[in-house]
Amino acid sequence: MSKAQTVLEIVLLLQGTPIDDFARRNFTVHGDMAIVHCAMTTKLGTVDGETCKRGVATALRRYSYRFTNAQLAVLADLYVSALNQLEPRALIRVRDRM
Repeated sequence: MSKAQTVLEIVLLLQGTPIDDFARRNFTVHGDMAIVHCAMTTKLGTVDGETCKRGVATALRRYSYRFTNAQLAVLADLYVSALNQLEPRALIRVRDRM
């Protein structure tokens, strides 16, 4: 299954949650890379940047029980992509904790 199909499944599984609109607007695929649109268009020090970071973290932490292992792997890719764009220094801390 392609990443695009998996991202679509993730968005569908988040329907009815407080972050469904966020996921629909921001979870996407560029080539074979899962990306978070808002992370590419904003900075962390802004309200939009904080909202973007919280939205991705919420999807991964609060709703992970909804996903298969394959979907979780793509969701983790989305999280890393967003974190890399918004707060690259945090990647080391996150890797250590995960």
